[in-house]
Order: sequence, then structure tokens, then C-alpha cells
Amino acid sequence: MATKKQPTQYPGVRFREHTTRKHGVKKDRYYFIRYRLHGRAKEEALGWASNGWTAEKAATRLLEIKEAIRIGSSGPVTLAEKRTAAREDRLRLEQETLTLSEFFNKNYLTHPDNVSKASIKREKGLFKKWIEPIMGHKRLIDISTFDCERLKSHMQNNEKAPRTIHYGLALIRCVFH
Repeated sequence: MATKKQPTQYPGVRFREHTTRKHGVKKDRYYFIRYRLHGRAKEEALGWASNGWTAEKAATRLLEIKEAIRIGSSGPVTLAEKRTAAREDRLRLEQETLTLSEFFNKNYLTHPDNVSKASIKREKGLFKKWIEPIMGHKRLIDISTFDCERLKSHMQNNEKAPRTIHYGLALIRCVFH
């Protein structure tokens, strides 16, 4: 599908052309950069010309990486490290904005430990009637023991059995574990 890698006018930037795919009149090009990291040659793929990559952009990215290596940056240096850091940032942000209701419905109920249909039905009902109105709208990182105490007192005020209250608090604990 592709030809061998060819150099560009920029040192350390190479490309290969796709045999059939076109980008305008020319064949589509896939760009790579080469550099040395800790004494070893490293090559990383950037992307297709049809996705916006050019030899100039690749050379700019290569200069950024070489500068980070030269000054000994404490952050991510290689493209793979930058991609991993960006992925981790997205996951952390997603987890920070996740509410208890969203997590319960998307993750907890689909977890393989919940095998009994009766327990799933009971937990759904308990969550919907008692837990969700009190703390379902709160982000997971904002839920505190005070919220659990509010839930407990709310259930006691509605004359729920001690075992039901215990089950509700245990459900919250299971969701967090």
C-alpha cells in the first residue's frame, strides 16, 4: 500500500507516499520525524497530509522535541509521552466532572460483580428513590461523609428500617469501591 520512506528538505523529517490514495493532485503523504533520545535513534509517526500535516509542521514539531530534550524538560518529551499525558488529562477531567448518577447508571450497573437480577433491581430502586434525590447530582469528588449523614437522617425521618438505611449506605460504599 505504501512506498518506502523518503527524505524531505528538512533534516529528520521523512514521508512515505500512499500508492493509491490522493490528496489533491499528489499522492497522499504520511510524515515521520527522526531524532536521538538517550543515545538511541527514535522515529515517530505524525500523520497524513490529508489530515493537515506538512513537512514544515513536522519540522516544527521536531524542533520542539529536540528543544525539550536539550533543556531536559520535566514534562513529556516524545510524541508518545505527550499523547499519553493528553489522554490522562482527558480521563482525569472526565472523572472530575462525573456525577454520582452518571457513574451509577453507566459504570456500576454494568459491572460484572452484579450478577443477581434481583439485587440489581433492588439497588436501582434504592438509588432512584433515596440516594439520587439527596446526592445524585453531586460530582463524585465532592461527595463527603456529610452527604452520607444527610442521606441517613433523611431515611430515618421517613421511618425506614435500620437495615434499609444500612443497605443504602453500603450501596454508596460499593459504588465508590
